Order: sequence, then structure tokens, then C-alpha cells
Amino acid sequence: MIPNDVTDPRLYFNLACLYAIQRDKEEMLHNVAIALRLGQSPKDFLTDSDFDGFKKDPDFIRIVTGRSAAPFSK
Repeated sequence: MIPNDVTDPRLYFNLACLYAIQRDKEEMLHNVAIALRLGQSPKDFLTDSDFDGFKKDPDFIRIVTGRSAAPFSK
């Protein structure tokens, strides 16, 4: 359990990485949202290979970029 007064976004970023590797989408997204709220850069999530399995996931994209994923078109 993490104390409520933890304000370092790196802790939540690292937890999000762990949950991404474990394929636990719900916990991963929860920690992504907290890390972003505490100041972690969205770019960190988009460039870290731990999140490769989620980089096309609409929920991940929405939380990290703040917008919905556009449908792919040629």
C-alpha cells in the first residue's frame, strides 16, 4: 500500500511499467493517470517499451494524450 502523501510521479510511472509488463491494464491505467496528474511527461509513456503492448489501446491513448484514438485510415 502506498501512503497518500507520495507525490513523486516516478513511483507511479514505475508501478505503471510493472502492471504493463504483467498485462494488468486496469492497474496500469490507474497508475498512468496518477503519474500524469503528478507531473510525469506523457512522452515517457509513449516512448517506454514497457507500454508497447498498449500503445494502440484506445484507453491508454486517451489517458496519455488526453484525446480519443483516431481510427486508422489510409
